[in-house]
Amino acid sequence: MDEFNEKTSFDKRIVRYEHIHNVKQEYFQELIKLLHLKDGDKVLDLGCGYGSISREILKAQIPNLNLVLTDNSSVQLERAKAELKDYDFKEKKTTLTYLNDNIVNTNLESNSFNCIIAKMVLHEIPKEKQPITLSNIYNLLKDNGKVVIWDLFLDEELKPVISKIIMKKDSLAGYDTFIRNRNFLTKNKIFDLLNGAGFKNIKISYSMKTRIYTDRRLEMEFKGDVKKLNDWKEYIRNIIPALSKENKAKLDFKEIDSGLSFLFPKKIITAHK
Repeated sequence: MDEFNEKTSFDKRIVRYEHIHNVKQEYFQELIKLLHLKDGDKVLDLGCGYGSISREILKAQIPNLNLVLTDNSSVQLERAKAELKDYDFKEKKTTLTYLNDNIVNTNLESNSFNCIIAKMVLHEIPKEKQPITLSNIYNLLKDNGKVVIWDLFLDEELKPVISKIIMKKDSLAGYDTFIRNRNFLTKNKIFDLLNGAGFKNIKISYSMKTRIYTDRRLEMEFKGDVKKLNDWKEYIRNIIPALSKENKAKLDFKEIDSGLSFLFPKKIITAHK
């Protein structure tokens, strides 16, 4: 069986990213500004999860949007439906469509979207399938359509340590497909992939440093297992001393009352067809 088509760890990882990733409302506000959505646009919320991006788009009250939400996990799609059911989008004649779709082997129609948003999606796709993913996104866009990618884009020096920290957490939490599939990108690599797919006007449009707090993962990811949380924290403590002074400064690692805290760099990158 193709690992990317089997039941994934997203079917059992029920989290809220605003909490565990410390996503601030201002980040969503900046994203909405960058989308430049217009009356009548067709928009793809790719890898929608529980619909946090679509929620913010609906709150912006742009009329006559055709908003399509896709995810590889039917569990996450059901979460999105529940999340968005109370938003009054009918008054603005916006339509919502929920589809179980895999961007690697997508069934969506080419040249049909004005804008595609991929928040924390690209690193979930195996390395060898990331080029076809960007090519598929390119093909789904209308001429001059825009892709907006919100993700971890790491410095070459920080990628190994951040990857180890995340993979250790995934291992302790039992997220098997994450361990097999995840591939975190550097800033240079995402530019290479976008250029290779044919995109133009590629730029970093917004930068964030989200502060991670280890103990926020206790209930949502470790299901209350304090030993697993403590094992993860000890693993992180053992990694930090080996880092260069410069990389320690970038991570801004701290011991606080609620566990460990450090910074993860994220960026929003925009590009056009």
